[in-house]
Amino acid sequence: MLDSKSGEKYYSVGEFARLSGTTRDTLLHYDNIGILKPAYVGENGYRYYLMEQVYQIKWIQYIQRLDVKLCDIPKSIGTRQKDAFISLLQDRMENFENELKRTKMIIRVLQNTIRNLTSEKSVDYNLPYFQYMEEEYLFTSELKLELFQDPLQLDSLYELMNYLRENYLWDEIYIGSIVLKENLEKGDISTRYWYTRVSMPLHDEHMMVKPAGTYAVVNYYGSPYKLVDVHEKLLHFINEKGYKVAGHAYEADFAGFCPFDDKNECATKIMIQVDRK
Repeated sequence: MLDSKSGEKYYSVGEFARLSGTTRDTLLHYDNIGILKPAYVGENGYRYYLMEQVYQIKWIQYIQRLDVKLCDIPKSIGTRQKDAFISLLQDRMENFENELKRTKMIIRVLQNTIRNLTSEKSVDYNLPYFQYMEEEYLFTSELKLELFQDPLQLDSLYELMNYLRENYLWDEIYIGSIVLKENLEKGDISTRYWYTRVSMPLHDEHMMVKPAGTYAVVNYYGSPYKLVDVHEKLLHFINEKGYKVAGHAYEADFAGFCPFDDKNECATKIMIQVDRK
């Protein structure tokens, strides 16, 4: 310990490290990057600190607990500018809010994917039935049926999914497609839309609502190239039971792109909105 001409006491690196509850290496690192300079450097090159600098150490440690990078700390410590420090804290808050959104999104995806895969275990395949369904919100993208033969069609799907992820709107690994009512009635299921479900309505041109109501449903397991036949059989079932098509047809892949079994087979839920004749 040294006494300055003004009577203040100087502390060596080791003494100041013990006094401030940090380490010698940390103090040397702070000096090298400009966060905390010693109050005095002797002719022999030894560094010395003042008692008041303990508060600067505590301030640095506090800011670090906010997950602020060391390289950003001089902006608030060195300049002592309140506006700069407020801006720094606002940036950290925004980063944490975005990370929280991302974490919540991943939890939603995991929960919904587990639910979908679990429900598949108890499904009776290839037996049509009627079911009341609640309203759902769908985020869509236009495509043609030959999607697995055209990489550009898959690109449109990936763009859709990336948009949802980047905006923290992704809810599940659940890929579906929509056949519009007018095309369905003409027997044309080639023009359709990709969709994935989202938890809330969005103000976007790609937003579509799957209305609440009664649906004719079949859980199909088999070749995707036979989906046209499955649609025809379901339409026949609808007519046979005294119903008529009242809305679009929706195809939902149970597991997204998760080919657990035969890659040439698919597990698809087909739903067509209906009404009594």
